[in-house]
Amino acid sequence: MRRPITPSEHSGVVQCMIRAVLWLPVLLIAAIIGYTYFTYAILFCIAQLMGNGWWKIGSCYLLIYHAMAAMLCVSFWRAVFESPGYVNGAQDQLLENERTDEHSSRLFCSKCNKRRPPRAHHCSMCEKCVLKMDHHCPVINNCVGWGNYKFFLLLLFWGSALSAYGALTLMTKYLMVFDMDAPFVELQVGATMIMGIGYAFALAIFFLVHLRLVLMNQTTLEDIGAQSHYATACGDCPVWDPQTRPKLPSGDFANIYDLGAEENFRSVFGRNPWTWAVPVRTVAGDGWEFPTIAQSV
Repeated sequence: MRRPITPSEHSGVVQCMIRAVLWLPVLLIAAIIGYTYFTYAILFCIAQLMGNGWWKIGSCYLLIYHAMAAMLCVSFWRAVFESPGYVNGAQDQLLENERTDEHSSRLFCSKCNKRRPPRAHHCSMCEKCVLKMDHHCPVINNCVGWGNYKFFLLLLFWGSALSAYGALTLMTKYLMVFDMDAPFVELQVGATMIMGIGYAFALAIFFLVHLRLVLMNQTTLEDIGAQSHYATACGDCPVWDPQTRPKLPSGDFANIYDLGAEENFRSVFGRNPWTWAVPVRTVAGDGWEFPTIAQSV
């Protein structure tokens, strides 16, 4: 006779199923990248361009496409698997050992039941406090925070750039390749071109929204509740008491982390322009402490 499933085992099965479902958007994005590669590189560049004698143009298209696709894939991989930075391990003990009087600049997480650095937020999906948390992104099944924010931005940038490049070069098919291919092939090439236009615009909008936040040194969570955040981000620190905290002409509290657009940009993308568009780690600091306008004065 088969042994009945215990509640703990049933819960474990459900948790495994939930984890598997959460990876579906990631697999879908990977499938879209693979499908568009097949359509563009194999059907368009090799079969249609090179197959009709346009070898130089086809080779040039492929070279540029592969360079951009490599940037996109590495950015995607690192956005998915790179840790955004969590408050855990030895850092927990460090926080617990800090003074908790009125001179402490740490905040308290009621869900983790421990103190956390400024700009860190608790993610209900990850069930951890994330350093400089921007948001939890279901598309990459990961939090976007201090450790992987640049890779998320480059995913948007290279996704938009590659989609635009693919759509524009696919349009040249109708200028150079006059012979129509099989209806099934033509349908795929045309669908990929339309997808490219749509993704280029959509991803460009998301990228520009986040670029604005980078230039302001804000996260999405801070932008949503800006005034309440800046009123409490260093609320335990005497330097930022309501009497001395800087204010805008409108009377609202100023962004204490805004060091100017150039410095804000470099804090995420680094100081070397050659690495700005490359998916390598360039983020400044440790995700625990962030320069403020008081320290830059």
